[in-house]
Amino acid sequence: MRSPSATVRLLLVSVVLPAVFVALDQAALRFGAAHRWSPATGVAVGSWFVVQTALLSFLAGLKLPHWGWRLLLLGWSLVLVNLLLATGAMDDRWNQRLLALAFLSAEFGASAAWLILGSASFPSRLCLVALAGVPVMYLTNVLHFDLAHIHWGDAWAIIVAAQIAGASGLVALLRVAGYRIEREIQDPADTSGVPVQFSIRHLLVVTTVVAILVPIVKGSLQSSSRWMDTRQWLHAAADGGVLALISLAALWAALGSGNWLIKIGFFALLAVAAGGGLYWLELTALYRQPYSLAPVPLTHAGWRWIAWTLLTGSFLAGMLLVLRPTGFRLVRRRR
Repeated sequence: MRSPSATVRLLLVSVVLPAVFVALDQAALRFGAAHRWSPATGVAVGSWFVVQTALLSFLAGLKLPHWGWRLLLLGWSLVLVNLLLATGAMDDRWNQRLLALAFLSAEFGASAAWLILGSASFPSRLCLVALAGVPVMYLTNVLHFDLAHIHWGDAWAIIVAAQIAGASGLVALLRVAGYRIEREIQDPADTSGVPVQFSIRHLLVVTTVVAILVPIVKGSLQSSSRWMDTRQWLHAAADGGVLALISLAALWAALGSGNWLIKIGFFALLAVAAGGGLYWLELTALYRQPYSLAPVPLTHAGWRWIAWTLLTGSFLAGMLLVLRPTGFRLVRRRR
């Protein structure tokens, strides 16, 4: 029989705390709209959503007794946050739409990471991802993600799709290399199966590859003689590929080994550098359109590229934090 203190803890974490957070979310969105989503306001609102996502996820893993309660809390919270963000996105407010897209891509990324790298049976992982897809598909529908009817203003649909595909591909490569999200087993008597942690060296190698590829993509864009639509798709796909690296860094920051200050610092530096690189790419790869006399950028995101890379990675890391208090880590076992 559950003790009164345990019952109070369940109610506080699974009912009271999400309700308080949703009320604060509404206040934050009203605050952003009232201040016309200035840069400072956008940073404050985005930071709040990241903090509350990470805190809810971590507390669910730390305080709730089993996975049924944890998934119920996270699922209910994600549905509520999706509804809040989608309501503003339907009004086509640019900053709130960007926030909703970052949340959407993180949900896809977290689901793909668990589906591909999870240690539970595949049917159970597939069922969990299917359930998690309900709020995701709702937000996708609200944001008009119809890849069969892509127009110039819908470049974000291509970018997010390329990011999700790229992140899933990188996670699949991790699985091929032997990585899994599973509980660490500390057995001093058996050193043959000690997990080899996913280290910063692996991210540095991938970062170097991307740093080489981005100028090549930029040069191919500038020298391309193809039609505008093709160049637009190429540019958006290149953006999505860089963002997939941010998703991989977020996975490592949430579930990898090492000092958490170093992990967070490295992730932040990588996200800011990637955002600045994508901003530079958009400024230098301009396109002529019938409705404009001067060349125009792909998305008009401007400085928001840095906000996007930080948001999408932070949301993904925050959602995965539910696994950390329960002992799950990203590990690789020696063969």
